[in-house]
Amino acid sequence: MLLADDAPAARISFPYSPPEEYYFIVEFTVTLPSACVAQLVSRAKTPFTWSMNAGRPPHARLEDIDGHSVIGNPTLRKVNFAPGKHYVSVIQVRNRGVNCFINDLPIVEYSTDYTDLSRNPQWEMLA
Repeated sequence: MLLADDAPAARISFPYSPPEEYYFIVEFTVTLPSACVAQLVSRAKTPFTWSMNAGRPPHARLEDIDGHSVIGNPTLRKVNFAPGKHYVSVIQVRNRGVNCFINDLPIVEYSTDYTDLSRNPQWEMLA
């Protein structure tokens, strides 16, 4: 088990270079109703984020799309995580797009060539 503190944008990082297509699976339990969970993802040299339980009301989304985190983001979906409940997030990174699941439920299916995706500056990795 790994634990992240409740500092804004707290991160757990591990060195890994994924293949062109891959799954990124994270199991987690939030401790606060407002806890945001994010998976920092990349395809080739394009970094982006699968953000869950973010904002009020809570939403999940790929970010950023054409520079948009929320407004104008076609992947914005309403989600709500209950404190103490176990969740499994699966991201499928494919050549033709990204699929995101929470507890086996499809949340986002996004077709892309990855030129429209970028990582929101709040998620930049710290040295």
